[in-house]
Amino acid sequence: MRFLKVVKEKFRVKTRGKSSDVFERTPPRDAVGVVYVTPFGPVFRDAKGMLLPFATRKHVFRDLAPLFYIKGSQEVFLSARSRHEGKYLVTGMVTVGGKRFSFKAYTDFEDIVLDLVRVTGANISLKNPSTVMELGGWRIHLKMPSVAGGEWELEAAKLLPPPPLASYGALVAARILTLGLTRIATLIVGEPGAGKTTLLNSLLIEELRLFPSLRTVIVETVPELFVPPSLRKHVSRHVAKDGDIGRALKNAIRFSRPDLLFVGEIRAGDIDFVEAGRSGIPTISTIHSPGAKLALHAIAMHARTRLGPTVSSEDIADYIKCFIEVRKIHGDVIMRGVVTGIALSEGKRLRYIYKRDQVSTDDEFLDLLSSFDTVIALSPEALYDRVKRRMVVFDRRNRVSALKPF
Repeated sequence: MRFLKVVKEKFRVKTRGKSSDVFERTPPRDAVGVVYVTPFGPVFRDAKGMLLPFATRKHVFRDLAPLFYIKGSQEVFLSARSRHEGKYLVTGMVTVGGKRFSFKAYTDFEDIVLDLVRVTGANISLKNPSTVMELGGWRIHLKMPSVAGGEWELEAAKLLPPPPLASYGALVAARILTLGLTRIATLIVGEPGAGKTTLLNSLLIEELRLFPSLRTVIVETVPELFVPPSLRKHVSRHVAKDGDIGRALKNAIRFSRPDLLFVGEIRAGDIDFVEAGRSGIPTISTIHSPGAKLALHAIAMHARTRLGPTVSSEDIADYIKCFIEVRKIHGDVIMRGVVTGIALSEGKRLRYIYKRDQVSTDDEFLDLLSSFDTVIALSPEALYDRVKRRMVVFDRRNRVSALKPF
């Protein structure tokens, strides 16, 4: 307790000064220890282990600000009540280094909302009760009480450059990159938060660095894919703010003349992605689904409403040839972006070339690609050999020869 008093006094003294954005405050009474120290103030904990963010500098998020500046902070989920025991109460969870912790803070969240709207220009009203914005490297989804069960809700995710494609493993990376440069449509499938978009982004950057002369077009409803400034000149972006991904896809194919087409995310009803798969342009996107087969069934079900009752999953698989299954695994630490399967459509069945650390032989993989061309002047065999050499160089710990075939 004596140590805590010294810490609290330290923060009281530290916040005194002439700067207008620094102010003097008394830390929470129920604080029993300091967990994190950030540029915008400490994060205490109470006797039950609940985190107590405490701002010592002015910020849009007020007392919540330290949560966004913890080293390794990845997500913030919160809900805010109007009044609780005469005070404004905000509760939620913060993800730090793959682990989640509960927090609470007493602050007027509606004042935070007003500041967010002022700073970002976000449009939120009774007519538009939810909105997405970006602030300080975070993507923020804000919802009014009318659509969030009577309380304000905020979901924030840190926007970080994706990991190198080689970090997924040498052979997995080599095969994904080869598939991404082949004239087929590919879907990355998995549950929300599994790391689908992160994998898509890693592939995007790897292809841009390897083949900058290829015209790469990105289609999204919300800008999520990160493009390094040095590579931005090689990319054309289409943002479908009205949510009509089909129209944006048609415009991208018709006017932007892409060599590679990246679609941020589709829903099962976005049948235009199936049409894009027939164009001969390497096309890749993500979809929420626990697996490849269920994704095919869901798309086929929606396709029947537009294309007729005879459309089957096999028909869809004729145009979407590749499926990459990604998982989020919960343990002591949340692991995202775990590639559990890569499957190629072969007539009426899916052939897995990778499944839970087991791989098919190179000959089997290339045989499945034998009827397709690549987007560059290399055969699938020559491209795969070139890519495999590159990935082994970048990830010597996971050599191709160390992986067991089926």
